[in-house]
Amino acid sequence: MDQAACVAGAGGLPGPGAGVDWCYFVDPGLDVTRADRVEIGEDGIGGFAVVVTLTPADGVDYAAWTTGSAGHQIAISVEGRVLIAPDLLEPLSGDALHIIGLTETDAQTLLRQLWE
Repeated sequence: MDQAACVAGAGGLPGPGAGVDWCYFVDPGLDVTRADRVEIGEDGIGGFAVVVTLTPADGVDYAAWTTGSAGHQIAISVEGRVLIAPDLLEPLSGDALHIIGLTETDAQTLLRQLWE
């Protein structure tokens, strides 16, 4: 991640950061092109979460991918733009990605961006 704006051809993806766009340089990751469901819920710590329920096939790949990515920041992007870049604290298993610690407005915005 770099605070500078992305320069064409540099290989970075634009995305949010500290009030301005930053440039995220990301390693190849897990591509999920569809989900069974995307919804907003409470996160259990006083905020909101966006929950992306994966297809069964992607759920298996997701568990394996999070094992190698734990402890790093991950980028969730759509059409070449990073929407959010949370820290992945530990390997995850299951069929859903939970993006927690959001305000209700941020959760609604992220939900809309993921479905566009």
